[in-house]
Amino acid sequence: MNQDLLAKWGWALLNEDQSLCCKVLKAKYLRNTSFFECAYKNSDSWFWKIVKKTKEILQKGACKMISDGKESNVWTNPWVIHEQDFYPKAIASRVQGIRKVAELLLKNGDWNILKLQSLFNLETICDIIKNGKPSGKGRDRWVWTKEPSGLFSTKSAYLVQALERAPTCFMGPARWNKLWNSKILEHHKSEESMEHLFIYCNFAYHLWRSSPYGIMPVSNSGARVWDWVTSIWNLKSKGVDTDKLFLYASIVVDTIWRARNKKVAVKRFNFSDLLIGEAAACTLALETVVMMKHLFVLVESDSEKVINALKGVHSTWSIDNYIQMCKQLSALLLSCNFLLIPKLCNFATHNVAKWAFTNHVTSMVKLSSISDFIFCNDREV
Repeated sequence: MNQDLLAKWGWALLNEDQSLCCKVLKAKYLRNTSFFECAYKNSDSWFWKIVKKTKEILQKGACKMISDGKESNVWTNPWVIHEQDFYPKAIASRVQGIRKVAELLLKNGDWNILKLQSLFNLETICDIIKNGKPSGKGRDRWVWTKEPSGLFSTKSAYLVQALERAPTCFMGPARWNKLWNSKILEHHKSEESMEHLFIYCNFAYHLWRSSPYGIMPVSNSGARVWDWVTSIWNLKSKGVDTDKLFLYASIVVDTIWRARNKKVAVKRFNFSDLLIGEAAACTLALETVVMMKHLFVLVESDSEKVINALKGVHSTWSIDNYIQMCKQLSALLLSCNFLLIPKLCNFATHNVAKWAFTNHVTSMVKLSSISDFIFCNDREV
C-alpha cells in the first residue's frame, strides 16, 4: 500500500483527530503514549502495523510549534523547527529536572537565554530563538514543515522521499531541485569560518594587534587556524616566551568566543530565511514604537506573505509566532495599519539596511548620523 497516503492516518493521530477510526486506534494502541513513541507488537492488526511504519515518513517533516511548552518534552519531542532533525543538541548529558519546554521560558513568555546557554550548543540556541517568542495562546501543535500551511500533504511527503533517494534528480519540479540542491554563498561561508571568527574579523584583528608580542594577522592571507598556531609556536626561536604567549592567545580566543555568544543573548542574527527576517523586522518595529509611546502607526513591507499574515488573509507556520506578537503589540496602539508596497517603492528601506550591514550597525542610531542620500526612495544607492 502507498505509505505516503497511509501517513495521513499517522498525522491524524499525532493531531488527536476526533474521527471514530482515530478514537478506536488511540484507545487500543496509544494508551498514555504518543504515535511517535509507541511500538507495535506482532499480535497487532496488519493495518496498525502499516500505519505505524509511516512514522519514518512523518519524522522527516513533523515538528511541534511551541505555544506555551507545557505539553512538549525537551528531550523526546521534536520541537526545534529550524534544526535539521527538529531535536535540540545538548552540550552535556540531560540536565536533571528539566523536562518540559515550558521550563525554558521566562514569566513574560520569552526564552530564558541563560538556561538555553546552559543546556544547548550555539546552533540550537540560534534555531530556537529564530522562531520568535512563543505566542502562549493555546496548546502546542504539530506542523508539517514541508508545507507553508503547516498541514500534511501526500504530495510533499512523496517529494521529500523522492529527493532523499535522488537529491540531484532532474525529474522533480525545478523549484524543488533549486531549493534542495542550493549551495551556501561563499560570503556566508567565510563569515562563519574559524579563520574569520578568530583571526581576520575586525574584532579579532584588533585584539591580536594590541598584544605585547607583536602579533599581526595578515588580512585575507589564506592562512588556516593550524598555520596561525604554528606561526605563534615558531616565535620561540626568536626568544619569545611561548608559554606566556599561548596563555595570552587562549585568553584572546576565549574573549572572541564569549563576544560571539553574547550576540545570541541580545538576539542579533543573520536570517538565512528572508521571510522570517521580514516578520522579525516588523516585530522589532512595533516593539520600538510601543517603547517610544507612539500611538498611530503604519507598517509597510514589500513581503506579501508577511502583510497577508498580519491582515489575517493567509497564514504561514514559520512566522506564526512573529505574527502573534505583532498583533499583541498592535492592540496597544490607537491605530495600526499594515500596508503592502511594491519593492520599487521601497528603496529607502533597502538602502538603510545595506548601510547598516556595511557599517556593522546593530542598535538604535540617531537619524542625523545617517547621510540624507541613504534615504533616497527612487533608486538604490
